[in-house]
Amino acid sequence: MPALDGIRGLAILLVIPHDAGLLLDLPGPMHGAAYVVREFIQVGRAGVQLFFVLSGFLITGGLLDSRGAPGYFAALYARRALRILPLYFAVLSLTFLVLAPRQALPHELLASQRHQIWLWTFLSNWMDPAGGGVSGFTHFWSLAVEEQFYLLWPLAVLRLAPERLPALALQSVS
Repeated sequence: MPALDGIRGLAILLVIPHDAGLLLDLPGPMHGAAYVVREFIQVGRAGVQLFFVLSGFLITGGLLDSRGAPGYFAALYARRALRILPLYFAVLSLTFLVLAPRQALPHELLASQRHQIWLWTFLSNWMDPAGGGVSGFTHFWSLAVEEQFYLLWPLAVLRLAPERLPALALQSVS
């Protein structure tokens, strides 16, 4: 659905300036165009939720279409693994296996690298709020949420009647 891909792209464009903190930390009041841009950036966090909703909708449609097909789980997990895991683990490997031993990283990251296990296991969304995050990797929580979704949701789609899925999805966010 190209139109939905466009909306997902918009959601990503909302998130990037927000997470980069552009104009958000400037002291004093803003006026004119700077004020409008800063207010737009502040709503960027909603882009994350929009991205998750659209991705969930698209993934669910694909799962419903392939429900009961041979290799239902294998096809889904192979596609997801090839899309996410190589780059994800390359970044973690470069950071923690190559640069960290050489002390070639910012002090804050080196000081918090003892929590890296939560990144490797896609559990950072559970540990970041508890103080178990790694400096510079706080944005990886969304990948952890996404991977947990991919572990559980395909099973729900396979097991439940399609008309029960919207209620389950709404119940899980309330």
